[in-house]
Order: sequence, then structure tokens, then C-alpha cells
Amino acid sequence: GALSFSARATSTRSESVGDSDRASEIDATLCLLAEACVEAATEEGDKVRANAARALGHVLAAADLAKEGGRVAARLKDITQALMSCLATGNAKTQWNACLALKQVFQNASAEKAQSFKEWSPAALRMCLMLVRDARHFKLRAHAAATLAAPKTREAFGNAYADVLSVVASAA
Repeated sequence: GALSFSARATSTRSESVGDSDRASEIDATLCLLAEACVEAATEEGDKVRANAARALGHVLAAADLAKEGGRVAARLKDITQALMSCLATGNAKTQWNACLALKQVFQNASAEKAQSFKEWSPAALRMCLMLVRDARHFKLRAHAAATLAAPKTREAFGNAYADVLSVVASAA
């Protein structure tokens, strides 16, 4: 809904930022959006949670997740925990929006450089792996598989790499 639209608009504007004052202002705005989305993704009903998860994806796509002192970067572990909560306990729409958001994180060039990346990345990928393997809803399985294809390097998978290979190979 509106939260997702706001996050998308802010992320689109942040792509053209050059000066550091403006970048700090956008980081602060993205952090405020992320905080509102985390709260909605963890405390509201499934309809709101689905939109909050989608909005978190837009925020994470735009943020510099490796920026020293970045406000969004500092909250990355909390944000990904909220997305993993949506993967684990949401309805199908909430889960596929969380998959879309995680895919956007993995496609963000700064994600792997983030300090907390190795702490949450394998767990998030394993949750998507379980959705590929076990979900009845085709669209959900497709979004989870797309998320598994998003990491740019083998290192991004951490200790989940062998599990991902095994399940994807047996699904083919």
C-alpha cells in the first residue's frame, strides 16, 4: 500500500544522490521507513505484513548496507529478522513479499559487505529453501527460488550452500 509506495519513491530518489549531506538525509529517511515497516511486519495482520515486507525490500534495495555509521546498515539484522518472521508465520502473500524483499537485499551490491551479513544470510536462504521444497503455493515456490538465485557469490550462501545445491538439484 502507501508504505510500500513511499519506500519505493524514496529508494528511486536515493539512486541519484551524490553529496554526503543529502546521502545522510536519505539514510535517515530510509531508516525511519524501515523502522515503521519492521513494526508493521511483526505486529500487524497479514494484509499489512505483506505490504510492510514489500516496502522493506524497496528500502533495502536503496540503502548502502555497508556504510560505516549508516542507520539502515545498523538495523539490518533487525530488518532481516522481521522478514524471516514473515517467511515463517505469514500467509502466502506475506511470504512471497518477504521473498521479494530478501531478493532485493541479495541484489544490493553493498549487502555482502555489511557487517551482519554472514549472521543472517544462511538462515534466510534456508528458510527460502524450505519454501521451495515444501510450499504448496506455486507463486510462493517461484519467488523463493528466485531469492535463492539472487546471491552474487558462493560466499553469500555461507554454510547453506550445500543444502541449496542439494534441494535445487533434486527439484529439477
